[in-house]
Amino acid sequence: MTSVTLGEGETESYELWLNRAPTHLVRVTLAAALDPAVTVTPTQLLFRDQSRQTVTVTASEDDDVTGDRTVRIKHRGSSNNGTVEIAVTVLDNDEAPRPPPPSPRPPPP
Repeated sequence: MTSVTLGEGETESYELWLNRAPTHLVRVTLAAALDPAVTVTPTQLLFRDQSRQTVTVTASEDDDVTGDRTVRIKHRGSSNNGTVEIAVTVLDNDEAPRPPPPSPRPPPP
């Protein structure tokens, strides 16, 4: 999986696992890059084997019309295992306010 899509106020999950059995404990740290509107839990996973572990992503609800946005969740492994990113698209569920109706025409003279 390389991406997740969810709306504001929604939660989605995905699984993470190692491609091969580790020779030592592997720690993976997770962080939503530069966007406090997206939270990821847990923020750290420990792998002793190739078991799958669940990661949960939550997009906060707001009343702002910001448009859809993409946030990257970085998965950084210990022992120089590199960094993997998952793209999270947050769909904005807010609409811009409608313009006011036109003013009524004045009556004819």
